[in-house]
Amino acid sequence: MADNILTVRHTLSRVRSEMPNSKNMFVIDEPKTVNSRRVIPLNSFLAPILTGFKQNACSEWVTSDRETFTNPRTFEYRFHRLLYKYEMDNINYHALRHTFATRCIECGCDYKTLSEMLGHANVRITMDTYVHSSLELKRFEIEKITR
Repeated sequence: MADNILTVRHTLSRVRSEMPNSKNMFVIDEPKTVNSRRVIPLNSFLAPILTGFKQNACSEWVTSDRETFTNPRTFEYRFHRLLYKYEMDNINYHALRHTFATRCIECGCDYKTLSEMLGHANVRITMDTYVHSSLELKRFEIEKITR
């Protein structure tokens, strides 16, 4: 995380074991596309938090407190516990990616930059799949006509 940059260099996939009664395996691999391999600048709020995690890590993995990666399901379980604790709607963990994209657009982030941060091959994927308009945003945009 040098210079407050997060580098995406790997993907983690769960692979079914072909052996009966054995656990699934995890495979650390290259990202599936050229665009998936990317650098993401960290904002001034998030950078010190992740830097703190990294300084306490005992491996190359930013979010792990072990010598290996944290199981993705562990993140999802923790996320759902927080939703329950704070009496929030039960949403899919991946919805955070959609929320991030939508909030970036609402804050004026340009489409191409957002598309690259998400690792998409083109802006259309980002806009059609990840960005969702809200009634609040529609009202804000329509009020521009009155100015």
